[in-house]
Amino acid sequence: GINHPAGKNLLGAFYQPRAVFIDTDFLATLPREEFLNGLAEVVKYAATLDQDLYNWLARLDPDLPEQEGELIASIIARCVELKTKVVETDQREAGYRSVLNFGHTAGHALEQLSGYQLKHGFAVAVGMHIAAWLSHLLLGFPEEEATRLAALLTRLGLPVSPDPVLSAEQVWEALQSDKKARQKIPRFTLLDRRGKPALFVEAPKEEFCHAFQLASSMR
Repeated sequence: GINHPAGKNLLGAFYQPRAVFIDTDFLATLPREEFLNGLAEVVKYAATLDQDLYNWLARLDPDLPEQEGELIASIIARCVELKTKVVETDQREAGYRSVLNFGHTAGHALEQLSGYQLKHGFAVAVGMHIAAWLSHLLLGFPEEEATRLAALLTRLGLPVSPDPVLSAEQVWEALQSDKKARQKIPRFTLLDRRGKPALFVEAPKEEFCHAFQLASSMR
């Protein structure tokens, strides 16, 4: 996938890997900010696909994964397992694979508006927070669960609110070029009232702006 001034990942092709290699020792060499950048994706898998992992992250000492090689290896292994199952089910993102886009629709717009200076994981963290409130407004996702997700992200050292210089209107305009949008109506991966993924949910502008303001109010 290639980023373009018009939007995130608009150009690209599908190639299936022969193998995936992950050197967990390398993570110990990263600055804290880059470690957190990757940790946002772990929260995404937990929030959408593994409630046990989600509950476990909520109890986790935020400093432990970075320091404990075996612990971080087990977290990564679980995330790889979850992603593998999704990709094997839907290799070309025709349907179910969109579950991996939780937090990414608004997140990609935030990245684009930053000139791709905002780190991907940080953008996704904010995008998940916006998506949680949008889930509440559109699908009845419990308000306390949206607040709980924001608390988890904050506890792990991740941002939850958009850059205050950005308006909901600016982000909405950027969403028009999202690859999942249809007739300029963005479609989101959200969570329903049971906390289960809901795919390709169309979001009216008014509801998106409301969710954006709710996310912005938590700083």
